[in-house]
Amino acid sequence: MLSKVTVVVTGIVIVVLINFSIWQKQNHLTKGEEIVLELAPVDPRSIMQGDYMRLDYQLSRKIRSQLSGKPSSNIDNQISQILSDTALDAHDGYVIVALDENQVAKFVRLDDGQPLLETQRKLQYRVRGSVVKFATNAYFFEEGLEPVFRDARYGAFKLNKDGEVLLTHLLDENMTMLGE
Repeated sequence: MLSKVTVVVTGIVIVVLINFSIWQKQNHLTKGEEIVLELAPVDPRSIMQGDYMRLDYQLSRKIRSQLSGKPSSNIDNQISQILSDTALDAHDGYVIVALDENQVAKFVRLDDGQPLLETQRKLQYRVRGSVVKFATNAYFFEEGLEPVFRDARYGAFKLNKDGEVLLTHLLDENMTMLGE
């Protein structure tokens, strides 16, 4: 009898937690501030997974440059997201960015506790296996739509008050949304 009650209570707790997580993400998407990150060149195809775009960002490369002590021009020329000669320790952190007139985030500095200016925002990033990540590092789309997404130059995100970002869609060089 006790085990049935435990199973039912556990099931209810799991459903409540899942629904709370969904509510948080929906709230983030509806109330978050829209910002844009410039994409860095990547390979848009996976044989095993179908059509998708592996995402890297110019901002990630600036962060890797700051963390590794390597000039960003050396990093910008690398296609791989992984620094082969410098293993960055896994950690979470914040980067300070300035938003331009199109809401495109430009690197200012790594967070050092200084107050933010009106045009600046704090974004959370994660470093895992020497890769600097934001919300996601992949954008999946329907098979056969690779030509539509090939011209992606920006990722549009919703930023919440905690510095977390959620990818909403990809944009071309004219800031036009790609796909549906």
